[in-house]
Amino acid sequence: MRSNAVLCLVLCGLVSYGYLERQAVPQDTAAPITAPAGEKLLVAPLDHVVALRFKDPRGCLVLNQSGRWRVTGSPETGIDTDAMTQLLSTIETAQVIRAFDCEPVKLAQYGLTTPSLVMGVRYGGEQEFHDLLVGDKNPVGNAVYAQWTYAPQVLLVGTYFETVVRMMVQRIREGQQEPLPPSGQCPDLPTARADRDPQ
Repeated sequence: MRSNAVLCLVLCGLVSYGYLERQAVPQDTAAPITAPAGEKLLVAPLDHVVALRFKDPRGCLVLNQSGRWRVTGSPETGIDTDAMTQLLSTIETAQVIRAFDCEPVKLAQYGLTTPSLVMGVRYGGEQEFHDLLVGDKNPVGNAVYAQWTYAPQVLLVGTYFETVVRMMVQRIREGQQEPLPPSGQCPDLPTARADRDPQ
């Protein structure tokens, strides 16, 4: 009877020790802040957007819409409508996988100080574009780092978004009869890096 009581006390002590040990483990305060799953990349529906502009090493492309999307400065004939549809759909449905705070001095490690692609979004009633910088791929390779220039957080967005946007922008460019402006003539956009020229 006495041995049972001693055994019970030993077991209780071990359980209490294990609990206290787990509680003493410090939390990783540097862990990224996770964004809600499924958060849209655009802050408003696409039908509130009146213009989009893209800058990469191949040049600058500006799209605008007033009832219908078209390439700025080009006739509607010759526009690859399938590419336009897929581009707009990809932008509208793009979701943020994760978001985390990042000090400005550390943005270079994500490729965001010299982005390889910049997408500008202008909403109705506004004069300025909101620029999304697209940087490097994450170590796993299933997402790219991105950042809205008006926000401090770094975003992770699926590589599908970057791949489709690059491909469709290039298809639209190739369908234009008149040459589009080179990247250096796309105003108010950060310089795009040339080492990730789209295929």
